Amino acid sequence: MRLRVVEARDATHDFLNALEPAPAPPAADSVVLVVSELVTNALRDAGSECSLHLTAHPGTLTVTVTDLRPNPPRTRTPT
Repeated sequence: MRLRVVEARDATHDFLNALEPAPAPPAADSVVLVVSELVTNALRDAGSECSLHLTAHPGTLTVTVTDLRPNPPRTRTPT
């Protein structure tokens, strides 16, 4: 199934709300925005499915978005 941006945002909200303590709303909004942009870029630029992985550590949060194309990225001519 192709991960959609709305699903990525929803999953990020759920993940953040489950943290103890949950991040303050401005921080949570920033994380959701970053996830939304990363997933949008992966879907648009790679043209393939992507995966989202969120990991919380004390004082930090890691967001990983990976496109599922088997080929490495290539340079494109700007439009």
